[in-house]
Amino acid sequence: MGSESREARPVAMDERERKRISPLAEVETEVLAEGQEWMRQEMRKRLQRQADKQGAFSPSQWPPVAPRSEGSAASDDVRG
Repeated sequence: MGSESREARPVAMDERERKRISPLAEVETEVLAEGQEWMRQEMRKRLQRQADKQGAFSPSQWPPVAPRSEGSAASDDVRG
C-alpha cells in the first residue's frame, strides 16, 4: 500500500510519542491508520456506486415538507 496516494494520515504521532511506544505498538498504529484509509476509500466507492445506480436527482424534486411545530422532535425531519 503506497503512502503517496493517501491525502492525510488519520493517526498522527510526533517523534516523542513514537519513542514512548514499542515497535509493535507503532506497527499496530500504522496498520490501523492504513485500515481506516482503506475503509474510507471503500465507502467512497460504495457510495459512488449507489449514486450512479440512483441517477441524477435534485432536492427540489422532493415533496414539500410541512413546517415543524415547536413541539416536534428533530427526528421528524428524517426522510425515509
